[in-house]
Amino acid sequence: MECWRITKYNPLYRNEEGAFLKKNWTSYSDIGRIFGGREFTFDEYVMVENKYIDAVISLMKCIDISHLEVTDLEKYTDTVGLDENASENMVCLFNTIGKNHVVDIDNIPDVCRLILREYMWCKLKYDVYMYVHFGYDFYMYVGSYLKCQDDLDNIIKSGLFVEAFQSPYL
Repeated sequence: MECWRITKYNPLYRNEEGAFLKKNWTSYSDIGRIFGGREFTFDEYVMVENKYIDAVISLMKCIDISHLEVTDLEKYTDTVGLDENASENMVCLFNTIGKNHVVDIDNIPDVCRLILREYMWCKLKYDVYMYVHFGYDFYMYVGSYLKCQDDLDNIIKSGLFVEAFQSPYL
């Protein structure tokens, strides 16, 4: 199994223990806060969020799978319906998703958004062929039985960083 940590964090700015040293936003709740002398905006957030989602979809397509299964589901809040930035589909998915729920590729983006925005957490998997785990602070871990080098190159070109790294959530 090929395993990667895919993040917005440049590994050049990590210490010996792997901790990222630069002050940066780490959460959806950071929108409106000041980073580097500027207010962090929803539009900036969505640009990065979409890169993570595009990475997941790209790797799913690389190994030719059309869905992922939800495991280890945790729902943190039911206020997703109050979020003006949440789509109707996100609210519906949040209300209906359960453990072992099969999520088709068309709904994977909104499931990823729910996780990245900290409304819920779960592991996503396709048998032994692929997994997607999200950690704290916008860390994403992906495993695939194929290398998918062209897709990894495109993920890197998008501005994300890809490091060989096994998920701590296995």
